Amino acid sequence: MFRAMTHPSDRAGADPALAEGAKTTARMILSRTVPDASSKPHKAKWQKAKWWVLKNLMAASNRHIGALDLPHLIMSDMTLPRRLNLTGANLRKSEFNRVTMTAVLLCQSDLSHANLTSCNMRRAKLRHATLYRARLDKVLLRRADLQYADLNQAQLNHAVLDFAKLHNECQLQNANFKLTSFYRAKLRHVDLSDAYLKKVDLSGACLRYANLRNADLRTTHFRGTCLRNANLSGAHISPGGMCNMNFQGAIIEGDLKLDLSAGWSQKNALDNYLNPSNYAKGGGVLQAIDSISTVYQPLKITLMRQIMVSLQQTDLSLATVAPARLDKLSSAPYL
Repeated sequence: MFRAMTHPSDRAGADPALAEGAKTTARMILSRTVPDASSKPHKAKWQKAKWWVLKNLMAASNRHIGALDLPHLIMSDMTLPRRLNLTGANLRKSEFNRVTMTAVLLCQSDLSHANLTSCNMRRAKLRHATLYRARLDKVLLRRADLQYADLNQAQLNHAVLDFAKLHNECQLQNANFKLTSFYRAKLRHVDLSDAYLKKVDLSGACLRYANLRNADLRTTHFRGTCLRNANLSGAHISPGGMCNMNFQGAIIEGDLKLDLSAGWSQKNALDNYLNPSNYAKGGGVLQAIDSISTVYQPLKITLMRQIMVSLQQTDLSLATVAPARLDKLSSAPYL
């Protein structure tokens, strides 16, 4: 329940029962679900009422106790004022359906188990926020600040976190990622060990010192990604996933698990992954292997041999990729 507290000077002569009744009414209004089948005027009436109540509670809260206690809040198809201050708010299990929250201040707020599907949260401030098991599917978090946030077991499928700040101990353990975009995001020191990054876009992202141990990176996009000091030990990779990877500076204490089960029969697979004409674009499986530090020379040789054995088992013509193979195999450490 909203723990509204009046200022001592405002409290004199106030009827406690009346104040408690007002709080109860406010909670009922804010928790009211408006059916999608309702008429537009009916929806508009309730949205206006909810916003009026929230605005008044915000004013009282910010002036007297500094944070709102509004779990199970329900809001749909609304636009909150830019930079609205909800710092420290308790919004556990709340429902925000298609709500625009541009640059809203949610630092230290509790959004665990909340549903924020399809919300626009560009530039939102979520430092130290708790988003444990929150539903963030299709949410727009472009340039959002999520440093120190708890995103354990959060749903981030189809979410856009381009240019977002997730470094400084942002917790992403057991979060779900599918077609999530982290284009040029800051992901330094994040823990993505054992994560399944299905078709996740990490192009241009900074993953310095990130933990990617045993992560499934077979369909992840890595064009221009910085992996210096990132731990990739035991990670699962594929020709499609590694063709744009640059392993320079990466830590690989164990083997990389190269998945070649798909073979080379996919359309244009040989040209896309092995043709030297693609090297200028930053691509190429052989070039990716070559970028691994010489400290891991046995691993480089093992990966190259796996590629060669796989190619020997295909019936496809290797004429276009033969020069690239000979060029790499005739240089150290593969001689």
